[in-house]
Amino acid sequence: MRSTRGSFVTGCFPVCGRPPYPEDRVAQICTPLLSREIASHIFIPPGRALQQERREENIRGFGMNNPLYDQKEKAYFSVTREELISLVPEGIERLLDVGCADGSTALAAKQRKNIREVAGIEFHPPAAAAAKEKLDLVLQGDIESLEPGFPESHFDCIICADVLEHTKDPWAVLRKLRPFLRADGLLIASIPNFRHLHPLLKILFNRFEYMESGLLDKTHLRIFTLHTIRKMFEDEGFRIVDVRRIYSSKLPFRLARIASLGLLRPLTVYQFIIVSRKKERW
Repeated sequence: MRSTRGSFVTGCFPVCGRPPYPEDRVAQICTPLLSREIASHIFIPPGRALQQERREENIRGFGMNNPLYDQKEKAYFSVTREELISLVPEGIERLLDVGCADGSTALAAKQRKNIREVAGIEFHPPAAAAAKEKLDLVLQGDIESLEPGFPESHFDCIICADVLEHTKDPWAVLRKLRPFLRADGLLIASIPNFRHLHPLLKILFNRFEYMESGLLDKTHLRIFTLHTIRKMFEDEGFRIVDVRRIYSSKLPFRLARIASLGLLRPLTVYQFIIVSRKKERW
């Protein structure tokens, strides 16, 4: 059966009902050179991406004050980040999860890593309320304006799971969190990679659109590449000790890695996991 998304030529012209712009001609020429799978990820008619991705039965799982977050599915706030939990040291005293959502990741870390005390900070009231049922302490508020009041060097580990890109000033957020981390503690962050084939090709063919989640999440306020991530952490007094890469697993990106003999591999990194420590002198 033919995909309803299809290529730009068969899918977009009848919907748009207009002659092609010059960049559309580029798309017409280039689409046959791309695999059907990759083309279907790039040339999606305006608005259709969101319609296809949404599941109406879950779309209002959490009613947020922010109308953009009001459109998020309940599952958006209920993810357990296994790849981050694996990096949390065993048997530490205190863990802080910034942007803890419903507390699933922090709770799992506490149970599996034998952590005595786990705290969270969450902006959205319903998610924060859910987290309060799971964690030892949850502060509801915006990390950029909130004054947590934690003692200096209080936490052995701080997690920022997909949170820095949602803030207006992620540099200031790192600066605020730094005093709360012990000298030998870890700050672990996951940050989306904008140097990825999906947004790059969207921009190339003038089909950039925000989406409900992922690299083009419409609630992202900042975008990063590994270069800008490294510079931000260095500038704010952190020393990166490990960088881990999460690669896109969907078929088009696996094919891109294979067909390019690995040349496009860096452009299929979906997310970077940053493990950092405080600089001794800063």
